[in-house]
Amino acid sequence: MRLFVGFKGKNNTSRILVEELSPVHLLLTNSFTGLRKDIDSISKKYDHVFIFGVDKTLTSEVRIEKYADKEGIRYASKLDLHKIVESINTAEVHAVISESPTSYLCNEAYWHALNKFSGKAVLIHIPTIKHMDKHLTEALKQALEENNKTTLSKRPFSLEEVSKSELDAKLSHSYRQARSRQGKHVNDVFDAIDENHWN
Repeated sequence: MRLFVGFKGKNNTSRILVEELSPVHLLLTNSFTGLRKDIDSISKKYDHVFIFGVDKTLTSEVRIEKYADKEGIRYASKLDLHKIVESINTAEVHAVISESPTSYLCNEAYWHALNKFSGKAVLIHIPTIKHMDKHLTEALKQALEENNKTTLSKRPFSLEEVSKSELDAKLSHSYRQARSRQGKHVNDVFDAIDENHWN
């Protein structure tokens, strides 16, 4: 199940778009504290969360954000962004993927959504009402409908999720398990490795 999320505002194109995409949608409060409470209230029953934000520098294209960054902690979307781009381009709208996190409310909302839904979210920036014509709206609706079965990528959710100590512990545990399953000859090899590496 998908949830479409936009921002409140009479002339905010993200609000206009999500209301056209689905009767089931969420409009975020335009404040850091408010939007966090809004995202915290979202049920975890949703498989994917699509957040739409407005960028006044866009005219006839959309930009898909790969990362969200907050206080040095960076999360990446686990959705197949290239498949989303392909679907949008097929609908005759130019779409690009950005690897540079944005700032302000959109980044804040995206960061909290990625954190809550373990990477199963994406932020898509769209033009302002001045450039968001009917063709662009219909093209996005068509693309998202075709992309309804969005697959997850195999990329880790966050590089910061596992600390070095946790990783060492996991490797050590796997190493001990591997030794317990080997015969004497192979364990002799492990002993040699122990003397030169682990000690």
